Amino acid sequence: MLTQYILKTSDTQDMRRQMRHAVDAGCQWIEIKAHSSVSDADISATVEDFRTELAGNNAVLIIADRYELARDIKADGVHMYSRDTPVSKVRLALEAWPILGVSVRNADDVAMLRGHDVDYIFREAEGGFDADTAAADDVTAIAAALNEKVIEAPLVAAGGIGLHNAMKLIEAGANALAIDASIDSSGSRLTESIREFINKLS
Repeated sequence: MLTQYILKTSDTQDMRRQMRHAVDAGCQWIEIKAHSSVSDADISATVEDFRTELAGNNAVLIIADRYELARDIKADGVHMYSRDTPVSKVRLALEAWPILGVSVRNADDVAMLRGHDVDYIFREAEGGFDADTAAADDVTAIAAALNEKVIEAPLVAAGGIGLHNAMKLIEAGANALAIDASIDSSGSRLTESIREFINKLS
C-alpha cells in the first residue's frame, strides 16, 4: 500500500521541518500543501535543498494547486484541490509527463473527469474519516465508479488517517492513503510515526 505524506504548512520553517521528517522516514511520495503565506520562492528553495535526498529515496514530489510552480521547479506533479482552474488547462500547462492528481467529493465528480488525463483521484475527509462517516461511504462509491472504468486512476484517501482506521479505508476501495503531521499524536515523534505507518502497510 502506497503512503503519501502531505506537508500542510503556513510557515517556511515548519515546511522545512516536516520535509526533514518525511525524508528521514523514507517516505516515497511527498506533497507540499502550503498556505498562500508561503511564497513560491520559499517552496522552490526548500525543494532545491532537499532534491538530492528526495532523488536518493526515489521519492515523488507533488505540489498542491500551484501548477505553474510545479512545472517551473520540475516537481514530479501537481495535486489540484482548487476547482477554479479547469483540469484540461492544468494538463496543458504541465504537458504530458507530470503527475496530475485531482480532488473530488463524490462519484459524480469522478464522472465529470471522464476524458481527462488524470493520474490519481483524491478524497479527503476534512474532519477526518472517524468523524465523517459519509466521507467513508464516498470512498466506497468513488472506488465503485473507478472500477467501472469511468476513468482509469487510483484512489487516494486522506483525512485523519492512522493505523486505527487504515484497513477500513483500504477495504472501502482506497488504493493509497495520505497522512499528515496528525499521525504523530505525541507531537515529538513525527519521523518515527511516519516510518511506522509506512512499514505497517507495506
